[in-house]
Amino acid sequence: MPNMLKYGAPAWYELDWNGKSLFLRVNEPVIDRVVRSIASDQKVVFTVQQELELSEFVLPQGNCAWGFNNAIVPAESHKRDWLSFRIDLPVVFDSRGNWDNHAYGVAASLQIIFDWLRFCYREGSAGQQLQLLVIDEFCVGKYQHGGSFSASLSPELVAWIDHKADHWDQVETPVVVAMQTAYGQLRQEMQDGWRRDFKCRTDGHGLSLSCFGDACDLGPDNPQSSRQGYTINTHNCEGPLEQLTLLVGLAELCRLARVVEPPIDMSRLRGR
Repeated sequence: MPNMLKYGAPAWYELDWNGKSLFLRVNEPVIDRVVRSIASDQKVVFTVQQELELSEFVLPQGNCAWGFNNAIVPAESHKRDWLSFRIDLPVVFDSRGNWDNHAYGVAASLQIIFDWLRFCYREGSAGQQLQLLVIDEFCVGKYQHGGSFSASLSPELVAWIDHKADHWDQVETPVVVAMQTAYGQLRQEMQDGWRRDFKCRTDGHGLSLSCFGDACDLGPDNPQSSRQGYTINTHNCEGPLEQLTLLVGLAELCRLARVVEPPIDMSRLRGR
């Protein structure tokens, strides 16, 4: 995997959010390598399947859904040589208030994919779209803090965040709304008193996202410089509810970085 703390890593996958579903878009040769890797190393898949009591991990075939519980659904792609996949947010609690196992199936499917995407990166040259972040670890388990994950932010994304600091409402509001929407879908409930716990902040310590929970957030462990990329980690992330909510926040942040003016100027940032 390339060092995400350096400039210029060409994109091999991206996260997106359309207000209802999470999307994962992957460079076609890369997803081919990921699928071959999953197929050739079923030990990890089997271990996750047994620990979480999931059905079989289905490998992609044509336009059929795949992953645990068919959580990954092929979607229309508007980019040449890229494939797009939709991940519909599950309802996390069943009628008795217990964790619904389908939620674990969705999160575990992402775990398997993210694990391989760390290594199946794309070689490329200047002028291509850049990788904004990489999900380093995505843990799924039926134990305390069983929804933890971490992500490396690229220097280009960090520079964009720093540039938007004077107009942070352009970033904060849509990211917070995205997380509130996702949390409401996952839990099938959103109380007014919970809304104030959803935050998207940036200061001398770096980017921080938080959602309703027991002090649940995603951010750096130490103060970070805006001149380089850095890693953010979850704290008190108990399961798929908080995990998928924060992931949607990152997906919306990446969407904004691609479309909100001024967009990332690769040639400008590459020379910094």
